Amino acid sequence: MAECEVVSGLVFTDEISDDDRQKTIKESFAKYRRLVATFPRCTCLSSECVPLEYAFFQHKEQGWISRFPTMVNCLVAQKHFVGRPTDVFLGSLPKSGTVWLKDLVYKITRRCGDQDCKNDLLSPHQKVPFLENQVYASEDNVLDIDSLPSPRLLSTHMPYPSLPASLIDSGCPIVYIWRDPKSIFVSDWHFFNKILPSKPGTNLPSLTINEKFECFCNGYSYFGPYWDHVLGYWNAKKNGANILFIKYEDLMDDPIVHLKALAEFLKIPFSEEEEKDNIIQGIITACSFSKVKDSKMYNSGNTKFLDYQVHNTMFLREGKTNDWANYLTPKMADRLDLLTVKKFADTDLI
Repeated sequence: MAECEVVSGLVFTDEISDDDRQKTIKESFAKYRRLVATFPRCTCLSSECVPLEYAFFQHKEQGWISRFPTMVNCLVAQKHFVGRPTDVFLGSLPKSGTVWLKDLVYKITRRCGDQDCKNDLLSPHQKVPFLENQVYASEDNVLDIDSLPSPRLLSTHMPYPSLPASLIDSGCPIVYIWRDPKSIFVSDWHFFNKILPSKPGTNLPSLTINEKFECFCNGYSYFGPYWDHVLGYWNAKKNGANILFIKYEDLMDDPIVHLKALAEFLKIPFSEEEEKDNIIQGIITACSFSKVKDSKMYNSGNTKFLDYQVHNTMFLREGKTNDWANYLTPKMADRLDLLTVKKFADTDLI
């Protein structure tokens, strides 16, 4: 019997060529493009006139929202990704502190090597790529993650119920960062009005803050509803999944405590000698908002998502916990707070 190997979720004999493997991936992209095109369009975020590639769709079974190509990529990842117990996954909603968490985890896991010296111009998104927007970016651009050093550091915005089965079954550690929805909403509104600007011929909407607020409260947000996304990971943790929850605001208040807990969770705790040498504080300083914002990586670099380049300055805005107060009226803030209390009533999240 021919010797077998597992590649991208499928089993091939050693007689199968790389071209045939790539053909299988391309077939999946074509299949899921046809499928996602049948999903309901989210006209709250994009009108019926928006071209397919820019339109937002709602997952037919699970209800979450995403742009068309990202939804396709999520389904391709579900089919082809092969998880390892040694992987480290970072889960989050957009604008939850993802960039900061990626930088912290990268420096914690690679602190004994020279990776930072080699990769100091790479953005955290390049060091810890997104499964749905960078690993499976398109049929012609699938990242070779088998070549990544162990542990493979990967990330996703996908809701927990939509994660690849092999990821869940691997039992690998998942670090989930979540944030006050008021801050997420304001940061999300700024970010997506910048990254998806109106262009001639595309009919892309630029939503006012009031329009976007109504969408958010009604569950129409990128990878949302917000409360369902958080609860998906919380319920999985409650049922025994290997997940560490970190709240952005708590991390801001006491980063040393949370970095130590994070290192313990990843089974690479800081030694007494490292603590005496202020390694933890060194990581915190290196990943601080002011330090990153002044770096060459931030000011001169780009990161590729899907088929377009995003300047690294797009990923950082204020780095504050209460900046939402400058944009939301008291009535808007109260509405989000009441929704959160209602949705999280039976949890320890509030």
